Amino acid sequence: MTELYYPGQILDSKLKLISSIGRGASSCVWKAYDDVLRENVAVKILDTPKQGSRFHLYEGLGEIDPTEMFIENVRRNRVLHGIPHVAETYGANWVDKERGIIYIEQQLIDGVNLFDYIRDKSPISKEQSFELVFQIAEALHGAHKVGVIHNDLQPNNIMISSDFYCSLIDFGLGANLERQSSMSGSLPYM
Repeated sequence: MTELYYPGQILDSKLKLISSIGRGASSCVWKAYDDVLRENVAVKILDTPKQGSRFHLYEGLGEIDPTEMFIENVRRNRVLHGIPHVAETYGANWVDKERGIIYIEQQLIDGVNLFDYIRDKSPISKEQSFELVFQIAEALHGAHKVGVIHNDLQPNNIMISSDFYCSLIDFGLGANLERQSSMSGSLPYM
């Protein structure tokens, strides 16, 4: 099977893919170099949707078109600009518009997710626990003030840098507080 993306590949004439750094339910995430910003970024690329495909959330919660979900993610992330402890979104564009493949360009957090941090450093101190909770609460409070809820708060969506600065990532299942009509998220964390 031929890989769709590979190190050295150029997207949108400005992003050079460096290495794969993660995979989600409907996307892959790459470390990339942005030739315009002149810095490394995270690029989240929607998996190739099949014609008329829908992304199944959970039993009773319905389905959503994966491309529409991605576009809504970009719109939502734009209002989160400047909120402390929330990774910045720089923009989005089509990889292949005819096939509905889109990417989101975001701040690259140089660190590890909370799940890996706790696994590798456990037990963490009471002071670190309080600091972690404070930083994530600050991010959630900022998001709620602009009307956005995360909907998928879990250890894999909290990044911790080497200086213990925490950043909330992946508002992919997030929702507008005024339009939230059902539950969604990662089942084990709901």
